[in-house]
Amino acid sequence: MIVDREKEIESFVPETYWQLALETQKSGDVIEARHTNGRFKDKAVAQQAHDRTKPPLVVTDVIAGTKQDRAPSPFDTTSFIVAAARLNFSAANAMRVAEDLYMNGYISYPRTDNTVYPPSLDLTGILKTIQNTPFKKDVEWVMAHRRDVPTRGKKSSTDHPPIHPTGAANRDMIGDDAFRIYELVLRRFLATLAPDAQWKTLKVLFDAGGEEYTSTGGQLTEPGWHTVYPCRGRGVYQHRRADHRTRLAHSLPFLRGKRDHPAAICSGREAADQQGHAR
Repeated sequence: MIVDREKEIESFVPETYWQLALETQKSGDVIEARHTNGRFKDKAVAQQAHDRTKPPLVVTDVIAGTKQDRAPSPFDTTSFIVAAARLNFSAANAMRVAEDLYMNGYISYPRTDNTVYPPSLDLTGILKTIQNTPFKKDVEWVMAHRRDVPTRGKKSSTDHPPIHPTGAANRDMIGDDAFRIYELVLRRFLATLAPDAQWKTLKVLFDAGGEEYTSTGGQLTEPGWHTVYPCRGRGVYQHRRADHRTRLAHSLPFLRGKRDHPAAICSGREAADQQGHAR
């Protein structure tokens, strides 16, 4: 699995694309709106849309709603590597640290395709074990708010369970890097037993000289699993309500050239795996 991941990174050919965005203000808040075309693969086409964008920025539609934010599935090796990369660990280094933690009895075997906890795994026993860590309050919160059935991904096997903590540790015992990986595994385990989160969402569509832009915002109303697993990098933000046909001034639109990154491949897969969660 690690070799395949490294080969995928080495063979990845980045693709350049352009995004078109502008800024406006509502009640003192700066709002960024992006062109609804999303990614422009042709810079000339993006430039044409840029040149056609003219003030004022007119609100054409406002869509309010709610969103259930499902708790993440248990770690398999691939999703673990993706999460560790967000902490600036390379795939090889993350696995080296994880295997050392496994050999010392702090986490389960880190090479697994499984994203479903087997019935034989004593989840309550694991929670009791990791109460004796710096994350005692998080563990107790999960015990008090535990979901009826842990989350599960799409992949199930009988060789090894998903990656989870197996022993209690602290930073002084295992060192900084190992503790960061241990905390990642522990918090992901807690998140799989925590309730889903809830968001209020708002999507605003704008017209600027015939070009359509959109901006989205949200407010986390029920933190759920975010309480114990805040390392997904999701912000809490909120638009002030904009009325239909509101006319706003806006900045000059700006083009941003970007390139795909190989980490996006696995991030997308993890997101797809997220769709397979069940209560």
